[in-house]
Amino acid sequence: MQALNTGYSPRHAAPDWPGRHAARPAVVVVLAAVLAGGAATALWLARHPVPRCHGCAGPAVPVVSVTGLAGPAALAVIRGQAWVANSVGDSVTRLSWPPVTWRRRALSDPAAITAGHGRLWVANMLSGTVAELSAADGRVIRTLSGRPLASPRALALYGGRLWVANAAGGSVAAFDARTGALLRVIRGFATPTAVVVSHGRLWVAASGGDTVTELDARTGAQIATLRGRAFGLAGPVSEAAGRTTLWVGNEATGSVSEISTVTGRLLRVLSGYHLANPAAMTVAGGDLWVTSALGDAVAQIAPSGRLVRYLAGPRYRFADPVAIAATAGRIWVANLAGNSVTELLVPARPAVRAGRGAAGSASPATRLEPAART
Repeated sequence: MQALNTGYSPRHAAPDWPGRHAARPAVVVVLAAVLAGGAATALWLARHPVPRCHGCAGPAVPVVSVTGLAGPAALAVIRGQAWVANSVGDSVTRLSWPPVTWRRRALSDPAAITAGHGRLWVANMLSGTVAELSAADGRVIRTLSGRPLASPRALALYGGRLWVANAAGGSVAAFDARTGALLRVIRGFATPTAVVVSHGRLWVAASGGDTVTELDARTGAQIATLRGRAFGLAGPVSEAAGRTTLWVGNEATGSVSEISTVTGRLLRVLSGYHLANPAAMTVAGGDLWVTSALGDAVAQIAPSGRLVRYLAGPRYRFADPVAIAATAGRIWVANLAGNSVTELLVPARPAVRAGRGAAGSASPATRLEPAART
């Protein structure tokens, strides 16, 4: 997502964590020529040895890098296949072998992508549209445009409905995923930046109002709104959901609010992990994975709140990591400034005592006071 259009803070120099160190040369294993609207685009795939990250917490993991992208801003996974939306290249890349990139006129500064039923939906910040593509051949099926779409920033698919968060329009809109028909518009959000669905509930994070709103994912009926400090919310920009838990990344405080989706109460606030702008998060194997966009790092946090891994340093090639997605045994990280995607090959999580160093304290600062929904 380009800073010009998405509201991301201008990029600053990443802090010099103790875990950063000189890297040995990577081993490039293949160069793939990818057809992109008739033109050939070079994508490098490099496999790196398991890195030594002395200042990181927890064990390191093997890495595969895909470079030569153009502003990768968003990720989606469908049936184990990962896709990346390129904000600068106005394209979508299938991260397969060989990788395939499609450039389409319907794509214009894509900021979000979701997938399902053999189709891809891509939100375009610049044109204020949502493009629907065939996942098989990249064919444009239709383009959603006009009101209420305005700088669409996030997407969620549930029960035949496509939910779109409109950052400039202060609204979320529901479309019929099969026909593209507009079903409902819900207004009154202050810069909605993230949406996620869990057990029939749509959770909308609004960074401008420091709120998270719970909606019925089928009808759009508002259930509750969680506000401000009582929930640790401070510029919420990302979300992830587990079976009974919602996590919200707070840009202003570099923290993560952990909220029960059953009771709507704050469970704790995770901090102390050097999460400078937790721009994206996902859940894999029960653990929470969070990117630090300004810290060029990724943290893995256990359900107990214990830090399992804090991955940083040049071997991972994190450079403004703004998107993350998971599939079996793999974590995909999109690096906006690095024009690359880092694939982490993650084994089953061992019982590891979190170490010191770049990640700071292994025990998060927590707040457990109950907070009622409003």
